[in-house]
Amino acid sequence: MRTTLTRPVAHRLQGGDVSPLLDGVVFAETKPNAQVSSVEIISVMTGSKASDASLRAGDVTVSVNQDPVTRLDEFAAKVRQSQKQLPIDVLGNGSAIFILLP
Repeated sequence: MRTTLTRPVAHRLQGGDVSPLLDGVVFAETKPNAQVSSVEIISVMTGSKASDASLRAGDVTVSVNQDPVTRLDEFAAKVRQSQKQLPIDVLGNGSAIFILLP
């Protein structure tokens, strides 16, 4: 019997797939050994609405619409529920930041 071991593939989410406000942003769940279980921003395209709102790679999204999120599926569901604006709380650069994407 032959077995091939591979590294687990990190699940990623293209922000534009859940909201045009997050177009140009790539998200992934934080690593199991992270201090906070949540959704991390992997990359942000320069010139995007998210970039203009000061979201940066390495920021960790801890809530959407004031509801905590710990997994990508939760994050995507909360974002899809937002109507015209997207309020999110992120941890970035050692501080908590509230961002409202119009």
